[in-house]
Amino acid sequence: MVGTRRAAMAANTVAVAASGAVSEAVACHRSHAFTSQMCAGSRWLESQRPDALFQDPLAFRLAGVSGRENAMGSWVMVPRTRFGDDVTIKAYRERGCRQLVLLGAGMDARAWRLQGVPELRVFEVDLPEVFEVKEPVANEAPYLVKSRTVIATDFEGDRGSYSKLPHWASELELTGGFERDVPTVWLLEGLMMYLSMEEQRRLMQVVGELSASGSVVFHDAITESYGTAGVEVGGARFKEGSDDYGREWAEHISGGSTTVLDITDIRVDRATRSLAVDMRATVGPRECQHRNLCLFVLAEKP
Repeated sequence: MVGTRRAAMAANTVAVAASGAVSEAVACHRSHAFTSQMCAGSRWLESQRPDALFQDPLAFRLAGVSGRENAMGSWVMVPRTRFGDDVTIKAYRERGCRQLVLLGAGMDARAWRLQGVPELRVFEVDLPEVFEVKEPVANEAPYLVKSRTVIATDFEGDRGSYSKLPHWASELELTGGFERDVPTVWLLEGLMMYLSMEEQRRLMQVVGELSASGSVVFHDAITESYGTAGVEVGGARFKEGSDDYGREWAEHISGGSTTVLDITDIRVDRATRSLAVDMRATVGPRECQHRNLCLFVLAEKP
């Protein structure tokens, strides 16, 4: 497997050099930023499979050497990426969502790889270091969406107040062209577990405030006990989670519905190159309490 991976890396390097494309990314120094390259490394590995659930043509270069050598576990990355893809495409087709906001965007490449959403405007929000590394590598590749806007922020230090929007949210509207009256898909992948519950609730409040009717939110998260397990990924430590994200989102999306799934109940179906998901198999506080679970949370605004 290692030999095959190295051969594939070499082939990609030769192809990039031959095409004259921008060189691959350098390693991010901040741990939270580096985890995004670990994620890209996982998406690159998945893209090599003949039965891949998605293709990410930029993942090799965005991951860089360190990201490829320390790829995030496929057990979470493959279902999370495909779930986010499916949520976005379905909301675009069925709910009229024409905006996609990626909070904690990292090395996400949906603006370059997601097909069938030509009118979608993509907004990426993340640490300044992420875009300092990402933009020189990706900015020459053609988009498959209508537009892409990047906004640099630090979610831990940019919460605003309960009467004032945080900087990133203001920038979305003032300079990014985000429209509150347009249904929006919000993807918060690999973000919530690195925030305190206070920070998460503030984020939920802002997302709810900015979301028009028909908007959808998808994020992964951890249970309360998982937040005390001392887990670190790429040097970034998990902070907190909740056993009741249904209640948490209900406070900020009035009249909406929230589905909470245990990731172990989601099966990667290689034969059909899709996910087998039973949206009725929801988990609540009773199933989550005192258990270290990784959760998929889908909140929909009516």
